[in-house]
Amino acid sequence: MYLGGGFDGNRLNKLFKESINEEQILAELRPLLKRYAEERVVGEHFGDFVVRIGVVKPVIVASRDFHA
Repeated sequence: MYLGGGFDGNRLNKLFKESINEEQILAELRPLLKRYAEERVVGEHFGDFVVRIGVVKPVIVASRDFHA
């Protein structure tokens, strides 16, 4: 499961959880989506939100440290 991609393509998704099934994906996403609904900044996309709150670190397209 990858999170944190930039809406405009300036940032790639980052691995958040590996080898999880549908039930686990839903269990991970539900609280994040609830927080997003309650805490997002006006106009903020989900990928920007999960980076801002520290769920994943940003992966800038030009970066060589893709998995760091």
